[in-house]
Amino acid sequence: MPSKPNTGCSRADVVTTHPHILAEWDNTANRHLRPLELTAQSDDVASWHCPNGHSYTATIADRCLRGVGCPKCEEVGEGAAAGRPSEGKGSRGPRRPRPGRSLAELHPDLAAQWHPTKNGDLTPADVGASAQIEVWWAASCAHGDWKQLVAKRAEGQGCRDCGRARAGAARRRPKSGQSLADLYPEVAALWDPSKNGELKPSDVAANASAAVWWRADDCEYDHSWQAIVSNKVRSSGTCVFCSNQRVLRGFNDLATTQPHLLAEWDYEANGDLLPVHLVAGSQTPVHWVCSERTPRREHRRRGLTATAPPRHEAETGRMT
Repeated sequence: MPSKPNTGCSRADVVTTHPHILAEWDNTANRHLRPLELTAQSDDVASWHCPNGHSYTATIADRCLRGVGCPKCEEVGEGAAAGRPSEGKGSRGPRRPRPGRSLAELHPDLAAQWHPTKNGDLTPADVGASAQIEVWWAASCAHGDWKQLVAKRAEGQGCRDCGRARAGAARRRPKSGQSLADLYPEVAALWDPSKNGELKPSDVAANASAAVWWRADDCEYDHSWQAIVSNKVRSSGTCVFCSNQRVLRGFNDLATTQPHLLAEWDYEANGDLLPVHLVAGSQTPVHWVCSERTPRREHRRRGLTATAPPRHEAETGRMT
């Protein structure tokens, strides 16, 4: 979301304070941003085109206040230092790091997380560990690839989304003795550690409204599903799919368990509702067509919506 528009009396927008950076402004990619409504302190990420034809992204603050420019050019010394007016002929950007000072040499563990394709020709050997350059890092969590300043990564910062999740969990951490693990250890035992990331039963309150992943000890199919913590405390520990409380396509849906009924499903009258959306014990009223007894149009005129035709009542008696 763009930063709050500049509505003060003084002209502090980037057009006034840093007009030189607008020569590299990517109008097409930045159509959601307006320079007249952005200040030099803005943390909005914008797209840029350097004089050497490279495209890159950087925040407004990085360009205006920290001199961050094209990551490809800065590390090999091409062109003037981006984000600042040229200081004359021969003005160069930061040079390649001295031997022993590159990210690859000082932090080989981070260099291993460097994205192999999204950073172009730039490599961990081309940047210093304190470089104020935002680059792509390969996915090491469920949030996928992400961008972060090299210096921030060297300081120990990782995926921003993971950081926000940890911060949110810390703010909501229950008091001692009030967590799900403390009050309902039998429910906490159903917690799915493989899909809940770093979040643990000791991190959430028993009345939390967060939806997390659960498993059932007695499920032979190893099913996993999401449910709100406070609701799970009040429910049973049985698998929601094996007990037909929820539909799992290909496992307990009507098309899988009762395929002989598909020929009599009225696809036109039932609209977007399909056999794969219901279990055999569903109480949802649906339309049926009996090709041997009554034409489709007669069933529709009679408003047959609650049950299958009489010939099939024994087979679908629970589907009313």
